Amino acid sequence: MSRPRLLPRRMIAVLALCGGLAPFAIDAYVPGLDQIAREFGASASVTQLSLTGFLITMGLGQLVIGPLSDQRGRRTLLLLGLVGSGIASLVSALAPSIVVLIIARCFQGVCGAAGVVLSKAIIADVGRGKGIAKALSTIMAIQSIAPVIAPAVGGVLIPWLSWRAVFVMLACVFALAALGVWWAVPETLRSEDRHTGGIAKAFANMGELLTRGSYVFPTLMFVAGFAVMFAYISASSFIMIRMNGFSEREYALMFTFNSLTLVLASAVNPRIIDRIPARRWVTIVGCTQAAGVAWIVISVTLLEAAAWPLMAGFAVVVCCNGFLLPNLVALSLEASAGRTGAGSAMLGAAQFGLAAVVAPLTGIGDGATALPMALTMVTASCVLLVALMGVRRTHPDA
Repeated sequence: MSRPRLLPRRMIAVLALCGGLAPFAIDAYVPGLDQIAREFGASASVTQLSLTGFLITMGLGQLVIGPLSDQRGRRTLLLLGLVGSGIASLVSALAPSIVVLIIARCFQGVCGAAGVVLSKAIIADVGRGKGIAKALSTIMAIQSIAPVIAPAVGGVLIPWLSWRAVFVMLACVFALAALGVWWAVPETLRSEDRHTGGIAKAFANMGELLTRGSYVFPTLMFVAGFAVMFAYISASSFIMIRMNGFSEREYALMFTFNSLTLVLASAVNPRIIDRIPARRWVTIVGCTQAAGVAWIVISVTLLEAAAWPLMAGFAVVVCCNGFLLPNLVALSLEASAGRTGAGSAMLGAAQFGLAAVVAPLTGIGDGATALPMALTMVTASCVLLVALMGVRRTHPDA
């Protein structure tokens, strides 16, 4: 791996904020969905389109914004995305109907994609070697915290004010992030490094990356590791509450504990990669996560999905992702040199697209069995181990 180049702390802090805002915006207003439905006289399924629309447009937006930034530069697109997200938040706060809210949320998803995809691309532009992994660990720690605290923040604001207050708060935070980018983040993609050729060239760049094993294998391993964790996120509430008799508070405590292990792992990861090469570290952690999945399968099939064995397995697979994902993103982005916008875009789109696939798979059986979750985890873990062999072959010096 090339000599590390560390990023300025203030730049990392601002990019962490930009990268964490979209995940925060997903969940912050969720405690108010019932209030929104009652105020607009809308059904629960229609109201949830404001969430579904945000997720879909954020995934698609990354596929456009990432490659476009390889041609036009990062900073301007990031600023436009943050400003657009702030405007969409204000429109959401003032929405006179559920239709306007859904449209505003879709626009917010497109704009919010800029923070997710460009924060990683900027790091890859500026950093080198372990410096990329260290900065990504910080950003992913923030992104891990965001979904945990977002419902809590919404749960405080909504009863005292209303669901509209959440979007006013989001508008203020997006404005703060835009000011931070203006102050701390210069343009990182030099004019001579930019591509030309419009949309056709942008998609050609993505296609070219898919022919690079050094990009495909860590990306595939990243997607598989995330699939294991999202299977847990999607199914664990049904398994622990319906099958094991947990109260909502007990489940929230378990979920929060596991989320904190993810944050702690992401925070510790920069110190570890100073001592252990990335290739060896992702091998150790990837195999450890596979062992955690194997234990979950044993818990489901032989121990009747008993609570304590499952909780131990959940803690292992979630914690491992805090170590695994930042290093895999760093390997993928280093391999996409010259096309880091496109590389970051495909990473993000695969991540959110996968979430849309995994959730219904783990829900087969209507929460009465843990077997669909276990099978999903096993499948993803097998893909992860196959991809790991490819990572070891294509990144011998990492």
